[in-house]
Amino acid sequence: MKNIKNFTLIEPETADQKSLAASHGVLFLRSESGDDWYECQKKFRNDTIKIMYDNNGIIRSITNKSNTEGHYDVSGFFPENMSVAETDQLPEGADIDGRWFFDGIQVKPREYSSAELQQQAMNKKQDLMKQATLQIATLADAIELGMASDEEQRRLTDWKTYRVLLSRLDPGTAPDIDWPQSPQ
Repeated sequence: MKNIKNFTLIEPETADQKSLAASHGVLFLRSESGDDWYECQKKFRNDTIKIMYDNNGIIRSITNKSNTEGHYDVSGFFPENMSVAETDQLPEGADIDGRWFFDGIQVKPREYSSAELQQQAMNKKQDLMKQATLQIATLADAIELGMASDEEQRRLTDWKTYRVLLSRLDPGTAPDIDWPQSPQ
């Protein structure tokens, strides 16, 4: 299985490359071992899944089977500052959302560092706080204007309680966080 690493953008070198770059805006990539990206594409088998991954091994793109030709076409990739590998199969659920990585042999679920888990928890907390604040503001407007129903007044209390519970969470304890349920 091919695994061609660390493609970087290069200046056109040959007269043909310079002509293509000038007339059609073609960009050229070279791997760390000196392979031209356009030539590398011919080295991949048609029946294998291709993955593009970053310097941390995180999967950033996966080929789909072409409907017209019935093979996995690598030509849709432009792996600038990336690597490209082929594999016979992917684990169920593998995707390009950052939760999967390539270890040089196979695709595996990504294991996050404590710092990454804490940052994810902080991001989630901030998003949930924004959602709660938006709900609270709208319900508070209805009350302030004398337009709120009894149900809206109850929901305002529920959302404020939820926001207080969120504010007390410590993202530094990730992944062991007991997230409160948002009001229904």
